[in-house]
Order: sequence, then structure tokens, then C-alpha cells
Amino acid sequence: MRFLLTDGTLKKNILEACKAKFYPLEHEIARNRFENLTVLCQICKMILSSRFGIYILTKDSQRANGEQVPNPNVMLELGLAMGAKKRAVILIEKGTDVPADVLGNLRIEFDDAENIPAIIKNTSFKEFLEEVNQ
Repeated sequence: MRFLLTDGTLKKNILEACKAKFYPLEHEIARNRFENLTVLCQICKMILSSRFGIYILTKDSQRANGEQVPNPNVMLELGLAMGAKKRAVILIEKGTDVPADVLGNLRIEFDDAENIPAIIKNTSFKEFLEEVNQ
């Protein structure tokens, strides 16, 4: 089984922290595999075949009113996972405006992307992983 990472700016140190924390599960990065499908269909297929996903919501976009919002593509991918009732770890950059529906899921706030590996390392996912293993 594998877990899925989805983020447009994924850095190697974040990937390494996830691989170490969730070993022995294999990992897949949503934008690293190309098939004869549209990108959205491809990502949906990966979501459906993964145990859970890790979604990193950063202040990538800005609305006309000045609100800082996550990358719309990552939000769509998270919505697909939620619709498919897939488990999700949601990492949210502080100050990012996210929909209320996301707030009921396992989420971890961070203030700087450089801190994500330490946050992953120091967070206990025991209950989350037990639920995933059921």
C-alpha cells in the first residue's frame, strides 16, 4: 500500500520526513506519474488507490478581497479525496483561509514550510494510522 503526497511546491526534505514517518508504506507524488489520462483523472486514480493522502495547503493564491487561499488544484484534490471518503492529513500554513468543511479533518498548522519535516517527525499519527489500518 502507499500514501499520496499532493503539493505543487513539495520539497525533498518534506518527502523524506513523510517517508520516514510512514514507513513501510510506499509513497507517490501526485504530479510525478503521467499516463494516458487527464491530469485530474490521473490524480483521482492515485487518490483512490492510496491508503491516505497528505495535502499541503499554503497561501499560494489571493482573492480579490485580499484573502490568502490555498492552491486551487490542491483544494480540488483534497475535495476528491474527501468525496471518496479517503483519509487525509492536511498541513495548513498559518494565515491561509480554508473552507469550514476542511476544519473537521486531521489538520496541522505550520508557520514556515521549512518546519514541516520537524512537525511531521514530532507529530504522533498513532490514532490516525490505527484508523487507516482498520
